[in-house]
Amino acid sequence: MQKSENKSFKKPVRFNRPGESNYKPKGMTVYVGNLNYKVTKKDLFGIFAKFGKVKTVNLQTQPGTDKSKGIAFVRMEKAKDGLKAIDYLNGREVDGRTLKASEANEGEFTKKPRKFKSSTKKTNVEMALEKKEIRAKKRNTGLNALKTFLDKK
Repeated sequence: MQKSENKSFKKPVRFNRPGESNYKPKGMTVYVGNLNYKVTKKDLFGIFAKFGKVKTVNLQTQPGTDKSKGIAFVRMEKAKDGLKAIDYLNGREVDGRTLKASEANEGEFTKKPRKFKSSTKKTNVEMALEKKEIRAKKRNTGLNALKTFLDKK
């Protein structure tokens, strides 16, 4: 039996799942933890610039303030520069704190899809009864509860 060779055969196209892409960024993202809260983006940029070209520095802050959480993600242009920085900085003491440096998981930056719970639909009558119960509980708190208790006696 002879194999028929078909030169026009093409590899099947793989379609992406929702939220997935084929984009693989070059370089490396370095996670830096246990930072002193006084460290700024500029300080981190200076520290990591010694190892190679820095693309971005993302210093995590508390929402609504500029106060640092002590965590940063530094994007290096080349992966080998990121590895050099990790080797040097992991376990090194900076500003009285021992740093933790490692390669960041790229999945940490993407939002996970929310899972919605399927709820049973309530009828208008059931919703009205719940509202009445809530109102009754509100009425029986504080001074109103005292008043109803005294009225009963």
